[in-house]
Formats: sequence, C-alpha cells, structure tokens
Amino acid sequence: MFAPGPLAEFCEFNGLDAAAVLADEDLACSVIGVWYALHIAAGGEPDATIAKRLAEVAANLQPGDGVAH
Repeated sequence: MFAPGPLAEFCEFNGLDAAAVLADEDLACSVIGVWYALHIAAGGEPDATIAKRLAEVAANLQPGDGVAH
C-alpha cells in the first residue's frame, strides 16, 4: 500500500500522468521502485521497508517474468 497524495505530487513534478499512475497499482509500484533505485544510485539513504519489499518481489520472480530496468 502507498500514500496516493505524495505519489501524485511526485508524478506531477516529474511530468507523469498522476491519474494514470494511481489508477494502475502495478504502474504505481513500478514508479515507486524506479524512484527508489535512482534514489539509492544517487547515494540516498536506504529504507529498510522498501528494501524488504523489493527483496520479496525479486524472490517471487519466475523465469520469463518481464522486468523493466
């Protein structure tokens, strides 16, 4: 679960269609995941909750699952 307000603000600030992102849970999670990866790559502080969720997702991926990089 995520807070829609901050995600909508993030989308609008970055030129993304907030309504479309919020209407699609998979897309919303992808946006959050990409943001977090960029945050870490830029030297940002890790967040234990997000890192745990991403590890859970990675553990459940099956061969042939589509993954965006």
